[in-house]
Amino acid sequence: MRNQRGITLVALVVTIIILIILAGVSINMVVGDNGIITQAQRAARETANVTIASEDQMNALVEELKQHLINESDALKLQAGDYIKYDSGVNGEIVCRVLYPADSEYGLQIISNESVKNVTLGGNTFEEGRISYNNAIQNLNKEAEPYLNTKYATDVRCVGSVPTIDDKGIFVDKNHEVQGPVTMRISYNGSNIIDCKNTDGNSRIDTEQMVNIDIYTTKDICWLASREVNSGDSFCQFYMGITGANIYRDLCQIDSYGQRGIGYLRTFGFRPCIALRTDIKITGGDGKTEGTAYTIGI
Repeated sequence: MRNQRGITLVALVVTIIILIILAGVSINMVVGDNGIITQAQRAARETANVTIASEDQMNALVEELKQHLINESDALKLQAGDYIKYDSGVNGEIVCRVLYPADSEYGLQIISNESVKNVTLGGNTFEEGRISYNNAIQNLNKEAEPYLNTKYATDVRCVGSVPTIDDKGIFVDKNHEVQGPVTMRISYNGSNIIDCKNTDGNSRIDTEQMVNIDIYTTKDICWLASREVNSGDSFCQFYMGITGANIYRDLCQIDSYGQRGIGYLRTFGFRPCIALRTDIKITGGDGKTEGTAYTIGI
């Protein structure tokens, strides 16, 4: 019997104790405060929180995008020639026409349906007329500034100036001009240099569009922020452009010797052009007539 081998009671007890210890350690690793299951549950909760936050952000982004698309589509509804009411702020509400639609290369621009006031240019002498002529484009664009209501618009200018805008809706070259001096032809005695700025052709774009929507000759005469020089063999006349009539609008004139100068005071109407924001909303009207002009909001 002494030669028979087996597990003693002590060995069995030791084995059981070791197994109990290992089981305790394993259970603690699985379900303890830092156990696998606890960490998995914590990770699941954190993932759920992140998912909810991401969904909230995504929903907010979608709503913002939807609102942008709705507003953009409202701006795109406005077509060239449509009537629209514009609150100019201190100068009150004026009825305008869409000069350029939102999808044009000049962005969304409107023009007052008729003159909002009269502006006088020129002078009683040649020198006064020359100075007024040389400064006319900038001065006409300044006349437009009181009609800027930033709630609805991004910039303003006088009709006839360059209509190009940047990506923020600001006119980038509305004061463009061709610098002088002008060389006047003299058929029998050479030439004469006159310190006046030259023809610029600024108004070509606006006048073509005004003709297209039939507002060039249907309303009162107004200034165009554009210069024109008529230089002949015995005289030189300096004009500012006007709409819709073949009448005198020269501000000064001088003879071939540069000795007999004349200045003129000319008074015509004034029409501002307004670059509208593209996030405007149409709140009423159908835009077909002055009485049913579109109303807008933000």
